Amino acid sequence: MTEFPQDQTPAMPPELGELHRELAEIQIEERSSFPVELRAELAAEWERITQRPPRRALPLRPVAAAAAALLVIGTLAVPPARASLVRLMFPEPDPKTVETPPETAEVVEVAAEPADAPAPVAHSKPSPPNTPTVEAWDVPDWPAPLPTTFPVLLDRDRAREIVADEYPDSLQADGIGGRVQVLLWVRPDGGVDHAQIGKTSGMLDLDMAALRATRALRFLPATRAGEAVGTWVEFSIEFRPFADEDQPEPEDHGIQIPLSN
Repeated sequence: MTEFPQDQTPAMPPELGELHRELAEIQIEERSSFPVELRAELAAEWERITQRPPRRALPLRPVAAAAAALLVIGTLAVPPARASLVRLMFPEPDPKTVETPPETAEVVEVAAEPADAPAPVAHSKPSPPNTPTVEAWDVPDWPAPLPTTFPVLLDRDRAREIVADEYPDSLQADGIGGRVQVLLWVRPDGGVDHAQIGKTSGMLDLDMAALRATRALRFLPATRAGEAVGTWVEFSIEFRPFADEDQPEPEDHGIQIPLSN
């Protein structure tokens, strides 16, 4: 801070003297980059102001405001990187002064009156879920399934005649007879196919006679669910040498059909 000797300071009006004292309280903190030329300009400006003869008394406050504005404008004219920091030194507050905290209003807690207890709620049993009703269906009366039937020989008298016609005369004259068991396929139309010897009589001529006789036989075909079907039939033929004698009537045993002359 630049100071001038008191013996060189000329006499000044009281208003300027008070302004001088206020300006003397201003401290200017300068950085190392603050130019020396600015300091010389401020000193020259101060000498010019103090050496100018006073024309009239100026009010104190407008003069102080003008001086402060001059210092602020001069400071702002310096580039930001080289500007000085200006700080006004104001009197520090009295450390003995103690701020009293504001009085807080007293809070009075009031206990809330207990609310009336709610009336007990009667818990009703939950109703069972609505189960859909199952309507009974009208089941139609289906006819009973038809039974399965086996082939039946149609004309037994005609069958005995066929067997007698196929009986060899030589074997019949010599009193040679026998039983031949044949296996044949009865078609759905009642005809016979695939006749073969199931059990031989021991005589080739009797076996061949039995095969020839079965080809001329007719049957009532087998049925399944009311429909005629083909099936295998085991059929026995017995050759007797004394045909004039009373012969027992052959019995129908279903699949096994005995037949004699």
